[in-house]
Amino acid sequence: VVTMQLSPKVRSDCMETFKKLATACEELGRAPDSAPCDPEGLCRLAMAVGLVVREEKRAFGTEALQGLGKVLAQRALDEAYDWKPPQLAVLASAYSAAEVKHEALFRQISAAAERHTSAGNEWSSEQLMKLLNSFWSLGQARSLEKLLKALEASKALDRFVKGANPKDVPMLFNVLVMVNSHGVLEDLAKQQRDKIQGMSLSSIISVLKELRPLNDSGSPALQQFKVTALKEAVHLTGKKAPSRSDLKVLVDAAQEDPSKALPLLTKMASSPALLASLPAPEASWQELKDGMSGVLTPFVSAKVEVPRLEGACAVRLLLAIERSTTSTSLAAKMAPAALCLDESAFVAMPSLLQAIANRLEAAKLNRVSTSSAEAPMVRELCKVLVKAAGKVAVGVRPAPITSGDTDLDGWVEKVERCILEDPSRRSERNLESLDQLVTKKLDKVAREAKDALGPNWLAILLLRSRKLLWSGGKTAFL
Repeated sequence: VVTMQLSPKVRSDCMETFKKLATACEELGRAPDSAPCDPEGLCRLAMAVGLVVREEKRAFGTEALQGLGKVLAQRALDEAYDWKPPQLAVLASAYSAAEVKHEALFRQISAAAERHTSAGNEWSSEQLMKLLNSFWSLGQARSLEKLLKALEASKALDRFVKGANPKDVPMLFNVLVMVNSHGVLEDLAKQQRDKIQGMSLSSIISVLKELRPLNDSGSPALQQFKVTALKEAVHLTGKKAPSRSDLKVLVDAAQEDPSKALPLLTKMASSPALLASLPAPEASWQELKDGMSGVLTPFVSAKVEVPRLEGACAVRLLLAIERSTTSTSLAAKMAPAALCLDESAFVAMPSLLQAIANRLEAAKLNRVSTSSAEAPMVRELCKVLVKAAGKVAVGVRPAPITSGDTDLDGWVEKVERCILEDPSRRSERNLESLDQLVTKKLDKVAREAKDALGPNWLAILLLRSRKLLWSGGKTAFL
């Protein structure tokens, strides 16, 4: 059943027929004792309904699967009806395709699968992988624990793992960890280590989640697999930013090997995709705060310097402030977002320090109620700024602070020199004209910085400068 490929008229007719079929399935669930129990018929019916539900991408048809599930769980999957392994696999995959979680049904499928294994009936690799993936995708893998242990005891599990497809690796790691099959798990790690490049970022993160409780178990094979997986994951984060929860998984996994953590974490924090994933300046203050905290906190906790990420956050913050009207409420709104940045970030970006201090001064903080919920955050921000200001020389032009990022420091230095040595130099320059100037005179530098830092590349470099001043507006000061 592939309804999406049919003409509109035929598809409409098919859907009307399907609605009648779905209603009939629901009716079967209301009278399971009198429902037919033919394994092949029920298997095909469940798959047909499951595929339509998947293609419709809505709740339409799920009640039909619930009705069939009641018949199957209460009666049809009894031992007397002799379900075959291929039928069990297809039945489970039908519910998986529709994302319908029916715990009673899956317990019965598991019991039927165990009976086959106990009787010495063999599963093909395709059948078992289909069954395992279906249970795993719906969070029902624990129901298969007895089956998996029986397969491990008969050495059959080794055979299935040896021919595993890379797409099945996350699921296999999950079930092997679940049944404490460390020997087979090591074999899987050895076989799949060179195939990690074919895995998606989400798959690698899923595997890392499964490996973490084991803490490698002293196994060289698992350690090497984890290192290779982490390197590939970091490479992939350069193209696609992980979710905030997945980012924490990657940072935590990298920290487990201190000897390799720093270069991996530094590269991850410099990911152009991660920088681009930050909320836009037009986002709400809560969204801005959550976005900044989500990307910065894992690295701050790992004590890793992240100058590019801090610069990108600082630009978002200043652009958001620039869009807002100065008021007491602004101080309260921006304080939580600003406090996502460490004190050292304000020291490294004097423009940021000055811009926020000026806004706080203009907001007439004496009007902030000491009993308001936001007051402690504002006071904390003031303390951070005062400490940072004490570390920044006033009235002089000290040597630039190096960030530990050689490329970033080099771009800052070259942009400073380009702007300050320009014959038409003025005390104020429009940001757009500076972009054109740097792009014209330092084409390679501009391209490299833009590729690495994104569209706000120049603003990030200006914030890192100690000779140029940009506070979020359209003008920079020399």
